[in-house]
Amino acid sequence: MNCFDIFISYSSKDKPVADQLITQIEKAGFSCWIAPRNIEGGAEYSEIIEKAILDCKIFLLVFSENSEKSPWVKSELNVAFSENKYLIPYRIDATQLKGTMRLLLNDKHWIAKNVDENKQIELLLSAIQNYFTTLEKGKIEDISENPYYKDIAKQKMKKNILWGSLLFAFCVVTGIILFAVFSGNNRKNIKKYNNAVDRHFLYRKHLLMI
Repeated sequence: MNCFDIFISYSSKDKPVADQLITQIEKAGFSCWIAPRNIEGGAEYSEIIEKAILDCKIFLLVFSENSEKSPWVKSELNVAFSENKYLIPYRIDATQLKGTMRLLLNDKHWIAKNVDENKQIELLLSAIQNYFTTLEKGKIEDISENPYYKDIAKQKMKKNILWGSLLFAFCVVTGIILFAVFSGNNRKNIKKYNNAVDRHFLYRKHLLMI
C-alpha cells in the first residue's frame, strides 16, 4: 500500500460530501485514502483500513449525524486517536458531540459548518497546508495569516474577554464586600476604644475629687 497524506473517515450515507472533499483536496496537491476507492478486491477491510490510518499523516473526519452513529467511523477514530494522529473534524451538519466522539474530539479545532461552502473548504485546505508546512520545517510555523487559525484566534479572544470580564466583576464585588466588612469592624473597634478612654478619664476625675 502506498502512503497517503490524508485518511478520510465518513459514513457511507455522506459519500457525496466525501467525494467532493477528495476532489478539492487532491486538486490542491494532497493525496487521499478513502474506502472503498482505495481498497483492493479481496482485501480484508479491517486490516487494510487500520494500516491506512497508521500510514497517513492526517485523519480527516467528516462529522455528521450519520457518522456519529456509525460504528465503523468510531472504530477508525479510536485507532487514529490511539496512534496520536493529527485529527481534523469537518462538520457538515448541526449534530452535537456525545459519547465516544465527545471524549476524543471535544478539545480539537473544528472546521465548523459554514453557510459559505467554499469558505469552509478553504479553511480545511489551510489547516492541511499548515500541518505539512510545519512538518517539513520541523518547527512551529507562523500561522497568523492562516484563515483557519484566524477564526480560532477570534473565538479564543472572545472567550478570554468574557472570562476576563467575569473575573474583574468578581474581584470588584469581593473588594466591596471586604471593604464593607472591615469598615464596619473598624467603626466598632473605634467606638469601643473611645468608650474605654472616656471611662478612664471619668475614673481619674473621681479619684481627684475624693
